[in-house]
Amino acid sequence: MAENNTKLTKPQLIIGAAVLVIILFFVFSKKPVTEQAPNLQEQNKTSQEVEQKVGEYFTDNSSWKEFNSPVGKFKATFPAYPTHKTENFDIPGTGLALKYDTYTVQTSDGTTYAVNTTVYPSGVDVPDQEIVLEAGLNGMLATSDRFKLISSSLTYHNGHRALDFFVTNNEMGYFKGKIIAAEPTFYQVMIGCISQSCDENNYNKFINSFVIQ
Repeated sequence: MAENNTKLTKPQLIIGAAVLVIILFFVFSKKPVTEQAPNLQEQNKTSQEVEQKVGEYFTDNSSWKEFNSPVGKFKATFPAYPTHKTENFDIPGTGLALKYDTYTVQTSDGTTYAVNTTVYPSGVDVPDQEIVLEAGLNGMLATSDRFKLISSSLTYHNGHRALDFFVTNNEMGYFKGKIIAAEPTFYQVMIGCISQSCDENNYNKFINSFVIQ
């Protein structure tokens, strides 16, 4: 009988890592500053972070405004000015690096809105987007036994394969959003909220406003 080899291929490893990196960054960025979050930079010594406020993309902040990202090639409506961070991470065992950008806003009620983009190296073939999307979600859940999956489903967004997810962590609350595969970029559009009853109107407004350009 032939052996059933379920080992991920190099492209799947790379894309799975891309999804996991952006989720981990968002999750750990919500931890209180007095807590010691896992240090991803110990495994990625070449990482460099550049942070900038991107208020100049708006003319005023009186209400939700459409934000256009020339870097991430997307537009979305945020409730306030997002903070933009850029990092580069080496992928162990591949000799390749990932570049990702995050755009986040935290409102007064503790809800965080985020769009994360990860560009994977050119020439990487994605054999099955559904497999790597699910691998990214499962990788997130495997990082801590405090993560619990509430629901997930494969879908499409802007014509691209996507994965809807809703997870909880008993230390940090609830995380709900989409992971979208649009070669050569992975997009993650999500909110983090304190209670399971996230504001559905604001969630839908944010998610539905996201358009890949």
